[in-house]
Amino acid sequence: MLFDSDDSCQTLTVGEKSEAVLLCTLTARTSIMRDSAVVLVVRNKRITSVLDVGYALPAMDWPDSRWLHLQLTFSPGGLEADLHDRAKPGAALVRSPRECREHFARYLACEKTHREGAPLEDVCPRQADRTQRRSFGHLTPTPPRMGGERIELRGCTEALAKVDDLVKQTMARDLYAAEFRALRAVGIKSCNARGHYVWKGDRFVPSPRGQR
Repeated sequence: MLFDSDDSCQTLTVGEKSEAVLLCTLTARTSIMRDSAVVLVVRNKRITSVLDVGYALPAMDWPDSRWLHLQLTFSPGGLEADLHDRAKPGAALVRSPRECREHFARYLACEKTHREGAPLEDVCPRQADRTQRRSFGHLTPTPPRMGGERIELRGCTEALAKVDDLVKQTMARDLYAAEFRALRAVGIKSCNARGHYVWKGDRFVPSPRGQR
């Protein structure tokens, strides 16, 4: 599934001929989703992938929502790429300063609108009571928490250990047994793909010196 949103794809220039490509997130939807970063180019009127690596295993409905989170970066010239752990063990995901400033500005605008008795639509959040009667409420000064109390950005060592625990805790006939085993296989494949990639011919290929 390719999410059709501003964050799903971005443009990039890669290769010796400076080809214009799309770098997109492709998501396989299960209870723990599987995100891949795919570099797509059009050749002979066909969409072709020149790099495809798994980088994240997010579970949006669970507080512990980043089972694995790698990072893919490209060199300025578009001839090299690196897939690596995004953060050191124990690093937590937090909102960016820009997001916090934007949220606080929306909070101030909503409060001002309430005080002045101006129309609240498009300024304040909608809410519903037990009878499903809709109204416009208030924002909090700080953004809501992202998932649970703490969202850790796990590298491969932590992620694979957690996934192994999931597999061990699941009975063979459990509904999620096959999914968790498949999840483990995807995690291992993604982690084995970490390393350095170079442009060769018409696509990115692993650099032997850079693979882990």
